[in-house]
Amino acid sequence: MEPGPIGQEPFNQPPQPPQAQAQPSPQQPAQVVYRGSRAGFWIAIIFGVLLLLSAGLNMFFMLTLVGGLEKTGEFKPSTDSEYSDPGAKDKIAVIKIEGTITDEDVESPFGVSIGQVSMLRGQLAAAESDPSVKAIILEVNSPGGYVTASDEMHHMLTEFKSRHTDIPIIAFMRDVAASGGYYVSVAADKIIAMPTCTTGSIGVIAMLPNVSKGLDKIGVTIYTFKSGAMKDAGSPFKPADKETGGMSKEDSEYFQKQIQNMYEKFLQAVYDGRRLKADWSGPKDPNLMALANGSVYMADEAKKNHLIDDIGYFEDAVREAKSAARITQAKVVRYRYVPPPRLLGLGGASTTNINTGVNVELDMNKMTNIDSPKFMYYWKP
Repeated sequence: MEPGPIGQEPFNQPPQPPQAQAQPSPQQPAQVVYRGSRAGFWIAIIFGVLLLLSAGLNMFFMLTLVGGLEKTGEFKPSTDSEYSDPGAKDKIAVIKIEGTITDEDVESPFGVSIGQVSMLRGQLAAAESDPSVKAIILEVNSPGGYVTASDEMHHMLTEFKSRHTDIPIIAFMRDVAASGGYYVSVAADKIIAMPTCTTGSIGVIAMLPNVSKGLDKIGVTIYTFKSGAMKDAGSPFKPADKETGGMSKEDSEYFQKQIQNMYEKFLQAVYDGRRLKADWSGPKDPNLMALANGSVYMADEAKKNHLIDDIGYFEDAVREAKSAARITQAKVVRYRYVPPPRLLGLGGASTTNINTGVNVELDMNKMTNIDSPKFMYYWKP
């Protein structure tokens, strides 16, 4: 083959065909379709899982509200290492009574708030189920509360003592143990109060508001139909007595009689709990009646009048509990309430509070109606 002129192809060589342009592979469209189908498959799977999860939550919500599942939580013991002896097997259970005494339990899918009655019942049950519990310290910090709730708690403690005569109960009063707080404390075998404790306030109170005069001024009239003369006694809408301008004599005597019955029950509880320590002839002994006028007392005055036994601190209560139980070493345990699981993983709050956004909190468990009388063993200065 002879070379041609410069810049020309060699002689006798067939011309080269033009190079073909790269064409899309016939498999590429199939690959695009395949990837799209796979993504749609996983989207469908995720969407289905979300639907199942939503259906499950809705079912749980309905069962919780309608079926009443998970009505109670659990009281779990935790060791108070500060007051416990290392290696001790015997236990002293600390049962706490704090705040206003009420029997109201509030439950919702978002939380639970239980009253003092349920708290005491649960803690006593936890202590009773543990054979290593040899003594109980009743740690009280309460101004009292509702009459019935206070009486029920007192009854629980006396019943526990009747079933377990070998388990002493030592009441330890912190900041305040007045009225219903004291009513519950007298069920203990011995009472120790901190030096700064306020106690006493033996008595009953009931406050009945009346809005009839205010309604008259704005032109509102309430018509009441009743089956008996006393059916609307104490109603806030009942017109004031024409002669006295206040509650009628019949209504006043009616409520005072109820107050007196509750007051005498308080006196009986104090006498029963303290008669071995005080020289009282009965629940209406003049010395007891003189103390039971609603007054509160500091710890030193309360001891002088036999309302408490000793003045001291928590370590003194622990020491007394050991002595009464005839043990030398003990593990001090406290019970922590663990609410049941709640919807949306909120964990079961121990209180039910609503924040209004203007630095005001409404505690739904403490709000009371104003349209009916509330009889209370309660001290509030």
